[in-house]
Amino acid sequence: MSGPAVKGRGTVDAASRTAAIALAITLAIQIFTAVAATATSVLAPEIGRDLGIAPKLVGAFVGIVYAGSMAASLASGMFIEHHGPIRVSQVCVLLCAAGLLTIGAGTAFTGTTIVVLALAPVIIGLGYGPITPASSELLARTASPSRMALTFSIKQTGVPAGAALSGAVLPILALRFGWHVAFALIAAVGVGVAALSQVVRTSLDAGRTPAREESVEFLEVIKMTLIGISAPRPQSHRITS
Repeated sequence: MSGPAVKGRGTVDAASRTAAIALAITLAIQIFTAVAATATSVLAPEIGRDLGIAPKLVGAFVGIVYAGSMAASLASGMFIEHHGPIRVSQVCVLLCAAGLLTIGAGTAFTGTTIVVLALAPVIIGLGYGPITPASSELLARTASPSRMALTFSIKQTGVPAGAALSGAVLPILALRFGWHVAFALIAAVGVGVAALSQVVRTSLDAGRTPAREESVEFLEVIKMTLIGISAPRPQSHRITS
């Protein structure tokens, strides 16, 4: 086999390995964040009995999670571009883990329940929102065009897989150790996922762009985020006959 052919084969194999690694790590991250987002809903009856609150209030908790998720998703593009999808995903995983720990540890103190149950879903939501934009950017860059649809389909199974895992595992952990410990164990898994992601971060975040040298006013960043742009768009000129 000729030299160029061998080199070409090696390039294809390396690209396939990179795509497989990217899919595996994004799937793991997607599963964990889905577990974190659904954990409180799954254990709502147990949490409600322990804290003396109505389990039906879980609806408000979920609403706050997704409100925070929407806000974080809107603002995530600039951070993904500058820091890379893996770094952003690591931060998101740690935020979700911190949200679970906030619920488990914070509610142990008298008089903090309402504050904790209002703050924790915001933290989890901020971690949950950017996961899909970050993973989509990474997979769009690493997956081959012929396998793009399959790659995204597999990655997206992480959401129902995480919800299913949450429903199957968390009640067992809660009955065996208590729901506070169950949340702590799941949070520890999140720390492990974030640490594992660091192993491949250098190669998978290689496409990130450096932060802008010029300073941008905070209010201008908020304005640009809300209208869904990160740079001025060229003016279009209408051609009239």
